[in-house]
Amino acid sequence: MIISHKHKFIFVKLRKTAGTSLEIALSGICGDKDVITPISANDEKARLEMGFHGAQHFDSDTAFYNHMPSSEIKQNIPAGMWNDYFKFCFERNPWDKVVSHYFHRNRAGGFAGIKDYLLHDEKDKIRSFDMYSIDGSVVMDKVYMY
Repeated sequence: MIISHKHKFIFVKLRKTAGTSLEIALSGICGDKDVITPISANDEKARLEMGFHGAQHFDSDTAFYNHMPSSEIKQNIPAGMWNDYFKFCFERNPWDKVVSHYFHRNRAGGFAGIKDYLLHDEKDKIRSFDMYSIDGSVVMDKVYMY
């Protein structure tokens, strides 16, 4: 998740939508006062090796975190910022997202097959609508398709 004061945008990071790659790329244009949430140690290292800003200002008065829902972001920033900044995210075809999550979670085995995966609650972890909506209404200025 990124809040860029320099460019006046809020990037809401969804699961299984190339969010980490997007966050790394966006951190390359961020300023010193922008909020950038941490990513995995390997990804953080890659981001820094590219000369981009690493995680910063995520644990100030409000703890911002990776995959933070827009409802929480809105509660933790000034209303003017929420209204004035361009809010966006990237979404993915739900079928593609489920298949991607299945292969990600099954790298070391664990599921007998996709049917076994679908019978577990794992798929609930990739639902995204609540991440970019509040009370059933989309609150992003733009939802890009991945």
